[in-house]
Amino acid sequence: MTAIELKEAVSPVVHLNGNSRESLIEEWDNFAAAIENAFDVFPNQSFHGRNHYPKVDGEDRAAKAKRELLTCLFDLKNLSEQIIRELSEGE
Repeated sequence: MTAIELKEAVSPVVHLNGNSRESLIEEWDNFAAAIENAFDVFPNQSFHGRNHYPKVDGEDRAAKAKRELLTCLFDLKNLSEQIIRELSEGE
């Protein structure tokens, strides 16, 4: 699922039977902060081919996997920030 597809699936709608706009913003803000923390605690120093390696092309594949993991985190952070902006603009 791409970030765009994910956004369409998870973007909240504020209505009378759901959570308040403020509580939705708070929850998504907490999620964005958790993603930011994930960047801070990501095992950058130990994520290399000697520790994370498949049987073939160790170093290159480890670097690629690291980039892909960080890209996923970055996409999730951007998604949460976009949802927060949209919720905030709807006030």
